[in-house]
Amino acid sequence: MMQVAKRIRSQGEQGSLLMLMGNSGERYPDSYYDENWVARQFGGIGRWQRELE
Repeated sequence: MMQVAKRIRSQGEQGSLLMLMGNSGERYPDSYYDENWVARQFGGIGRWQRELE
């Protein structure tokens, strides 16, 4: 990541860098893995679940 930032800077370019880091979700058993919590936060997700099957 830093190598990319240095190269962008050295070439006189500007921009943004984004790094995504996933985790196992072990800290979120009462939210992320709770279907009722997900439904309250995001509404029904059944449509997307069916598309992924």
